[in-house]
Amino acid sequence: MDIVEKLLARHDKATAIEIAQQAVSNPEDFKTLMNCVLSDDKLLVQRGSWAMRWTFEKNPDLFQEYWKPLIEKLNHPLHDAFPRNVLKMAGEMGTIPEAIKDELADKCFEFLGSRKQPVAIRVFAMDILEKICSEYPELDNELAMIIEEFMPHESAGFKSKGKKVLDAIKKRQL
Repeated sequence: MDIVEKLLARHDKATAIEIAQQAVSNPEDFKTLMNCVLSDDKLLVQRGSWAMRWTFEKNPDLFQEYWKPLIEKLNHPLHDAFPRNVLKMAGEMGTIPEAIKDELADKCFEFLGSRKQPVAIRVFAMDILEKICSEYPELDNELAMIIEEFMPHESAGFKSKGKKVLDAIKKRQL
């Protein structure tokens, strides 16, 4: 069964992991998966995003040429699964490539500042911004202001991550 058929047939963790294993072991299947994730088909984007994240965990090096289109697609995601998984992956990168750092930071500030975004997306955005701010401390104040503005009205997950990020910012400013 090919990647598209698998994505359309089932949506569960076992299927996503199976697709990821197939994509890691076959360059054509990886390309097919990424075409699904970057497509205009909402169902393929949703289901493919989860498999993409598992693929990233198995082999992050496969994504080097895909970061730019993934970040660009954050401007018009078809499903919340897409930004949630892309931001999760970006947060797990050792070093964020310079080619995407500015655009990714802008998107993360936008996601973090929007209460319309699901909490997971906002928390992943906060995590990425903390990493970027550690390289560019001139952004610390902007990040801290946004977190402090939203923290009193947010979920426990947001508050927990917000406190950790604010603590890291304070340590850098000492």
